[in-house]
Amino acid sequence: MVLLAAMLLVTGSSCIYLSSPKQLWCRQPLPAFGRYLGSVLLMGSFILLWLPYQPVVAVAVWLTGTMCALVVLPYSGAALQLRRRRTHG
Repeated sequence: MVLLAAMLLVTGSSCIYLSSPKQLWCRQPLPAFGRYLGSVLLMGSFILLWLPYQPVVAVAVWLTGTMCALVVLPYSGAALQLRRRRTHG
């Protein structure tokens, strides 16, 4: 259950990041629906974390995981764009 929550958390954060106009992974950002889908996936991961853990632990794990995912995604996009520039140019 915790593994499923982690997968939903990363997928939801990715959807939110990819729907941002400043994202660096795709040529075009996802439509606004991506933000809503990401929010639903993040809430699903929160509910799945709430079940096996105590409430305070679930909130701490969810906030830490979401923060880590939303920090790593832009940096990995910048690294990907730098790699593309070196290969093509």
